[in-house]
Amino acid sequence: MADLQAITLPQEYVMAIIILVLLLLLWAILRELRVSRQLGLQLDVMDRQIELKKIGLVESDLFLRKVHDMKISLPKEKEEEISRLERETFDLARELAGIYNEAEERMSRLELEVELKRIREILKQIEEKEKELLGEKL
Repeated sequence: MADLQAITLPQEYVMAIIILVLLLLLWAILRELRVSRQLGLQLDVMDRQIELKKIGLVESDLFLRKVHDMKISLPKEKEEEISRLERETFDLARELAGIYNEAEERMSRLELEVELKRIREILKQIEEKEKELLGEKL
């Protein structure tokens, strides 16, 4: 029992420790509030930056559309040149699509021929094994 009395602290010390703990909790809460407020501000800034980028994209799209629509007022030679380039681009794209489709079909045919040859070889091996095991009954 004497040991328990030696451990007891005066009431002033207990109050001081409680006040110190409360001050530490208050400091931690205020710090969290400040950090969360800063994060909120950073998110607001990022949202605004995204909105500005979207506006920039819309503006550039509108500008490109205006430029594209302006070709109506271009001199006849320039319009003809642009039309010629558009036709050439279309022709090249069509030729590329044709070559791509031909290559794809030929590749498919080649794969099927290889698979057919492989399956025929397996079938031939099966027939040979059947002759070995079953004899001339087949």
